[in-house]
Amino acid sequence: MALSLRDLARYRMHGKSEQAVREEWIFPLLLHLGYGPTTLNDVIFEEKLKLRDPVRKLGSNQYRVDYLPTVLGHGLWLIEAKAPSAVDRATHLAQAWSYATHPEVNVPLVVLADGARLVVHDLTRVNWDEAILDIPVSDLERQFDQVLGLLGARTVARSVRERVFHYLQLSLQSELDLNALSDTTSRVARIVQLARPQILENRRRVTADANAELATAYGDMLQTSGLAGLAQQMNVPFGWTWTDVDRGVEALMRRPTPTELEALWRGVADSDGNQRAAWGLRTFRLSVALRARAIEGCAEAAVERSAIAVRDHLLGFPHDPVAAAAHRLELPLLVLALRLVTERDLGLRTRVQQQLRQLDAEVELRLGPAGRIHGWALSAALLICRQLLSKTPWSLPTLEERTTAIQRLLDTLPYDQQFMSQYIVGLDLGDDWKRNDPLIDYTLLSLARYSPDFELSPEEHAKIEQQAERADTVGEAAREILRPHPGSASA
Repeated sequence: MALSLRDLARYRMHGKSEQAVREEWIFPLLLHLGYGPTTLNDVIFEEKLKLRDPVRKLGSNQYRVDYLPTVLGHGLWLIEAKAPSAVDRATHLAQAWSYATHPEVNVPLVVLADGARLVVHDLTRVNWDEAILDIPVSDLERQFDQVLGLLGARTVARSVRERVFHYLQLSLQSELDLNALSDTTSRVARIVQLARPQILENRRRVTADANAELATAYGDMLQTSGLAGLAQQMNVPFGWTWTDVDRGVEALMRRPTPTELEALWRGVADSDGNQRAAWGLRTFRLSVALRARAIEGCAEAAVERSAIAVRDHLLGFPHDPVAAAAHRLELPLLVLALRLVTERDLGLRTRVQQQLRQLDAEVELRLGPAGRIHGWALSAALLICRQLLSKTPWSLPTLEERTTAIQRLLDTLPYDQQFMSQYIVGLDLGDDWKRNDPLIDYTLLSLARYSPDFELSPEEHAKIEQQAERADTVGEAAREILRPHPGSASA
């Protein structure tokens, strides 16, 4: 485990070898700054820093630097450490300068650590031998924000750029030729143009890395909690993707038994056995069940579960009036929750926008949709829905009473129509939220994709015929289900 900042501040370098200082102090410091093997900001070690001859020397000695941290593959600074009393400060700086200014390295900042102090020099300055940051190692924890702002993986590029701008301004103020201004403008524009493809590639790499981390975490969750954990995650009045279904089937394939399939239902049952399932989970587990009919070991249970789910979804839970009432509650609930968290007069939306504006680019990319106001608002609204659905007494009178109260609020609560129109959640969030039922919509989409020849009752068939008149993807799915298929009973 890497040393904490407090441990680094208390680290006793006296009597330590240079190798020990590098491994036990410098490398943990780099991890705290955002560099290392678990990031996209690699650290090039001494043995890999082999430069073409002639390598610079001081006297008869040839020197090499310990670590060259890189930000997305680009080096902007290097760090050189010595054990206490191993070398005087001037010689230490000269060694670092000789390497930093080598054409194959060419970094603007060097950091010296000698056991007593952490010192940063800017080699682009005329007086480069004067430190721009000099703190005692014992104060590292207390003053770490200064180090992070100057050298952190997420901030060093901006730090270097600001210093370059400063010296560019000084150089221009020393000019007599007005043509220098237009020449500088065109050259900077050219630099920006050349940098744009690399910035786009950097963004792609960070996004891909974040997605890979998310997929790994998702896989770990499936491995440890199986479909029971997935049921908890998917239990929201919100849509899902076909990739989510693939992952659900992948989890089932690890333990292809009726018991594991049932976890999608048991995972959201309360202590009284009530199914507190939102429509997102209901249609998700239907999709998994439809595909599980072809999985040996759980096919029989999947056939039974999918038949019950199709009946309940299309016909409004004909044998369970409490489940029907719960579904009537969840439809306006998400609409209300989103309107509440995005209503400007309540101040929540403004405060969150202010917080999100403080995110740096990498954090925003790694957060993905959650790094934007719409993503935050949706997450907050879903939490509200989860809490209310989990705390509501599961009885017909209570569910109906709360549904009526929510619908009254929706009739009077103003909302930002343009803002709300940008959500894609499988449910209309405007005044037409009652127009379509996402439980029916996603059921038809699942049937059309995974089992268009599903055996239907006359009542179910009639319900799908009604939806087939729609001029959208749900209408297309309904028509696909109604179309005769080879081998089906109606063909």
